[in-house]
Amino acid sequence: MKKEILSILTFSALSCGVAFSQESYLFNPPPIGIPDFQKKTSHKLNFQYIRISQDGTDANGGGISWVGRRVFGTKVAVDLGLGLNGIVVDSDTSKSATATGTVSLVLELELARAGNVNFVAFGGGNLMVSRTEIDTDQQGNLFTTPSAYQSNLYGGLVGLASTIGLGGFKLIPFVYYSQMQGEMTTEYDDGSETTTDLDDISFTSYGIELLFPFGLSLSSVLSQADQASGQSSDTLMLQLSFNF
Repeated sequence: MKKEILSILTFSALSCGVAFSQESYLFNPPPIGIPDFQKKTSHKLNFQYIRISQDGTDANGGGISWVGRRVFGTKVAVDLGLGLNGIVVDSDTSKSATATGTVSLVLELELARAGNVNFVAFGGGNLMVSRTEIDTDQQGNLFTTPSAYQSNLYGGLVGLASTIGLGGFKLIPFVYYSQMQGEMTTEYDDGSETTTDLDDISFTSYGIELLFPFGLSLSSVLSQADQASGQSSDTLMLQLSFNF
């Protein structure tokens, strides 16, 4: 019988979110599981609460993501990640809802190990597809206004992580950088639409995770997301995860 481990309860301030406009937000979940090369196959199921702030506007939502991890040999691992989340923005002038699907494929390489400490580099690619619907009745605008956004993004990511054994505990600091590009189609309430290229969207995230002997883990992450336009967003994420 496969041993199941109740693991990560993650409290984090994570800016993997992106704002294309006041109404349209995206969120990209962390791309890897716990960088432990002792267990050949593992799965990580995450449940998230998300709050994104940008220029005085708050967005709230939740999501679910999964990371499957396979170790090859003693120093190489591959992570496949799938995510789905929804975010709602409710302001004085508009109300919108965004659904986002994410896919990531990441290669891990253990660079060094000394006793209970290892150092891991990782890199790979990710894909994000999102759809935003806007309640145009609340926009209070007599002119033609956006009624929906459809975006398709792809890009790469690189990062570093470490696992530090402290008796029965494990301390896992990490940092990663992601840059994405793609296009966004804006649909208007008069039936017209426009498409815009997005070529410089970047996320930088760093944090630390504490894994307890009985499988419960606490983690904090801090980062910011930036765009070429100069916009930035900050994200708070509360995450409950199960590893098995």
